[in-house]
Amino acid sequence: MDKRDLVEKAYCLLRDAGIKRTVNFPKSTLRVIDGEGHEETFTMPPKTRELVYTREDVNNVLGALIGATEDSVKRGEKISIFGFGQFKIKYNKPVRYGDPITGEVKMGRGSYTVKFVPGHALQIACRLYEKSLEDEDLEKKLPPPVYDEDDL
Repeated sequence: MDKRDLVEKAYCLLRDAGIKRTVNFPKSTLRVIDGEGHEETFTMPPKTRELVYTREDVNNVLGALIGATEDSVKRGEKISIFGFGQFKIKYNKPVRYGDPITGEVKMGRGSYTVKFVPGHALQIACRLYEKSLEDEDLEKKLPPPVYDEDDL
């Protein structure tokens, strides 16, 4: 699943759940002057409307989430999303290796990487997926049903 597919899926989930965003329109005044110089002022009260999220809205939110995650990683912060998981900065120790030509033992350099630790809800989702695969395998291993002529 790439970013576009993720945006589409999130958009559909928001739409199907009926989640909308609130937009406030401020009070506005409209002045109308006709050809004879008569002037009339109309005041429109402030309004609040519930609008459905668009794909662009979801894409902007996802982009902001990814940007905030990258920014936090750059600062070495741990990111924890309850039920989803944690992103942690992990230091990989330098590795010893031998030069195949000279036989000299050298040390590589250590490096930092991002480690993801799945949360409880995500682990349960993985177990459910694994269970569905086991059920499919079980169905494939079952022999085809045998019917008696009396059953037909």
